[in-house]
Amino acid sequence: MANLRLCLCLSAALLVGCGEQASAPTTEITATTPVVPTTGCGARATPISQVQGEGAQSPLFGKSVSIEAVVTFAPVSELGGIFVQEEREDRDGEPSTSEGLFITTDAAKTAKPGDVVRVSGMVNELGDAGKTVTALTDLSEFRVCGQAKLPTEAGIERPPIVAADWERYEAMRVRLDLPVTVIRNDSLRHSGAVLVSLTGRQYAPTQLFTPGEEARKLDQDNRRSRIWLDDASVAHYPEKISWLPSAVNHETPYRLGTRLGEVGGIMDEREGGYRIHVLQAPVAEQVPRPKSPAKFPGELRVASFNMLNWFNGDGKKGGFPTERGASDPADAERQRQKLIAAIIGARPDIAGLMEVENDGDEKLNALSELVNELNRQSGLGYAIVNPPEPKVGGDLIRVAMIYRARVVQTKGAAAVLTGPPFDNYNRVPMAQSFQQGKNGGVFTLVVNHFKSKSCSGADEANADRGDGQACFNAKRVEAARALLEWMKTDPTGSGDPDQLIIGDLNAYAKEDPVRLMTEAGFMDVFSSSRGEPHYSFAYDGMLGGLDHALASDTLKLQVQGVDVWHINADEFPGFAYHSDITPRAADAEAPDAATRKREAATRALLYRKHAYRSSDHDPLIVYLTLEK
Repeated sequence: MANLRLCLCLSAALLVGCGEQASAPTTEITATTPVVPTTGCGARATPISQVQGEGAQSPLFGKSVSIEAVVTFAPVSELGGIFVQEEREDRDGEPSTSEGLFITTDAAKTAKPGDVVRVSGMVNELGDAGKTVTALTDLSEFRVCGQAKLPTEAGIERPPIVAADWERYEAMRVRLDLPVTVIRNDSLRHSGAVLVSLTGRQYAPTQLFTPGEEARKLDQDNRRSRIWLDDASVAHYPEKISWLPSAVNHETPYRLGTRLGEVGGIMDEREGGYRIHVLQAPVAEQVPRPKSPAKFPGELRVASFNMLNWFNGDGKKGGFPTERGASDPADAERQRQKLIAAIIGARPDIAGLMEVENDGDEKLNALSELVNELNRQSGLGYAIVNPPEPKVGGDLIRVAMIYRARVVQTKGAAAVLTGPPFDNYNRVPMAQSFQQGKNGGVFTLVVNHFKSKSCSGADEANADRGDGQACFNAKRVEAARALLEWMKTDPTGSGDPDQLIIGDLNAYAKEDPVRLMTEAGFMDVFSSSRGEPHYSFAYDGMLGGLDHALASDTLKLQVQGVDVWHINADEFPGFAYHSDITPRAADAEAPDAATRKREAATRALLYRKHAYRSSDHDPLIVYLTLEK
């Protein structure tokens, strides 16, 4: 800090005040010498670099210190404190230690960026264990000593810095020197934050590598090259997200893959990870929404749709809330319109459906209601494949099939595979053979929905092994084996070896269940037909294909092309049929009535009867030219 100057005068008889004349002859000595006061502004202070240290936790944790630094950001009302940073001349020159600090205080409400402040308090670590921000709390002194220029920003460049290196920037002003890519947008509405990657879009490790060391390495690389961009607030569902260049709407949907440039702000660590509180709206390069897939003459279009728990209550506008899906008739109507828009947009000749209510009543069930309205709006003439029994298995949801009766006909009756391992967790698969025209080719379609990766209820055999496949991999492997054995029996009695397995297998492309089927001779048509990894789902910032289409050896050459219509996985969840209100992870309480009312109004603005965010999985489309 600025040096203090004192005038020193020596007398042969006594030490007198500066500027006074001695009564006896004296020799006057004056000097400009830095003298550090013992208290107040300019007194000795602990460098912030020493407070931060080189590790995740301060080496001075629990001790009382005094610091002097420049205020860089003062979100007192939002975060309960201010961020300060050492001036250039007071830094230690060691790149491994941060020069910034968070100060918790209500006394700083008048503090503003550029103020030089002196603060005394206890060194503390705020936040979750192992994911904390070093801070001064329990202050005994806070005063403004003057003004100074704001410190310059530290640039963060690619290739990605290693995870531990984020700590070196904690509480400092930073700048991301190159554009970043949005890889999670689901927190936009309820916390004003997005997760971005410094290396472009990220894939689930087991989408690209078999479970093991390579997959674990990719997971580590993914996680150390990402960071949250935040609005410097802990408010639930903020009325305005201050750092966005424009609000979330249908022109600026902030789809996954959107690039943000010129990002600068304050590095922080809270809510379980590092984040940058963005101080100025970055330039946003929006990812456009894809148009409907093109239809090619003569080809048979087969699609796979996850219906996001389509339930219709009692079928008479009552019976809500249901055990899954919509919470009231209005939500159910919104969901139905979006699902219909997606089916019409994809225009499949045959569609396999997952997550349909397993309600059994053919006249009032959820599937019949959906198809009746689909035909009324489109005129495409879809019919339902009826399973052997109205209720398929004991799960709340089931798989289903619909087809355009003017394009294909069913050949024989549908078949289902019940019993272990489809008596719980894995849903009962359904097979149906189809013929294109009266004298056209025949193939059998099998629709599946294997157990999810959720660990709820997992026993030791199905626990997460840490290899990237998550929980219940053993149960999914059982399902794959049983399905392969069933397919060998020609379950529909078609007499034709052409078979296509589709559905949500809840396994990425290189995981055991999918590899088991490809090793048995089925071709993963998406992995084999595309130059880049396919994806239909996004989770925790990573893309992957949980949905698959696998063709038997005899059907391989009849597959003319494939498509993934990216209308869901990349979309902001707030565009869905229902409200995106959920409590924050650190808050056990649901939003209050005022917040719910505000969110309902926002939903009314964002909801459209279009296909985008009709589900959380993208539909798959396989184009077939069947041989007679």
